[in-house]
Amino acid sequence: MTEARDEVGRLVEEARVFAALSGPFDPKQALPDAAKDDPKLLVEVASVLASGCDTNPDHSNDWLLRTSERRYILASLDRDGRLRAAITRRRSAGPDLETADLLLALEGSDTFAPGRIREDLDHSPSEQRLERIVVALDRAGEVAPGSVLLAYGDTGAAPGGSGLVPAVTGIQLSRAIHRTLPER
Repeated sequence: MTEARDEVGRLVEEARVFAALSGPFDPKQALPDAAKDDPKLLVEVASVLASGCDTNPDHSNDWLLRTSERRYILASLDRDGRLRAAITRRRSAGPDLETADLLLALEGSDTFAPGRIREDLDHSPSEQRLERIVVALDRAGEVAPGSVLLAYGDTGAAPGGSGLVPAVTGIQLSRAIHRTLPER
């Protein structure tokens, strides 16, 4: 019995890591193959995963892991030195644009390197670029190297600069954040 519980726990953890490293996702993609072979196991893993997700965030069939769950999982992966390998595994599963942005933000690379973000903000980014920055960094949380760009308001207290809010009007930021929230 304990062995079965351990297997369920391992499969749930695998599904939760997939969800934490994803934007909105098809729940079938998050379920480990081993769970798909056993209907009872499939339901158990999917139920636990669903409890940590918004299961209809944009009126589609996609799920989205809640922020508190995501940040806890990402912090655990980072603390245990497993984040980089998990990002590599998730990237190999064919990420969509929001997921790709999240993975880059977690790595602090490419268009989500802190210097690149700051440069974009210094040159009035398009609303689409601003939205991508805000969504990816918000989802990545403090684990992302660029998170300091969201962590500071217009106090000018951010090391090396004044942070995101002074570079973008409050209205632009509000619009970008509002578009990322599910309709109620």
